[in-house]
Amino acid sequence: MRTLLVAVAFAAVLAVIPTAGPARSITQTVTAEEANFKITLSPRPRAGTVIFVAKNVAPIVHDLWVRGGGKTWHTKLIQPGESAKLQTTLKQGVRYRVWCAVDAHAQLGMNRFVIAR
Repeated sequence: MRTLLVAVAFAAVLAVIPTAGPARSITQTVTAEEANFKITLSPRPRAGTVIFVAKNVAPIVHDLWVRGGGKTWHTKLIQPGESAKLQTTLKQGVRYRVWCAVDAHAQLGMNRFVIAR
């Protein structure tokens, strides 16, 4: 009888102790600095929720596009000296293209590829 009571008490304690679930996803902020025909990403994007803060430091208009894993995200046009935010969800091991789609900016160097780790 005592063994049964101990087993029931132990089961009751286990029922109220929270168990470890999946790790919470941490949102990463990545600055995408857009200069004349160059995009610099800092830090390198990781898998999970990523908020790109696109900063236009050039004297001409830009935008920011991200494509990979079957999805595409983009900002509005960003005026010189302004910024825009873009929230994405990147998958581990997937190759993503980051570029400016204004005129021929991507062909002139505003085109990056990253693999989310």
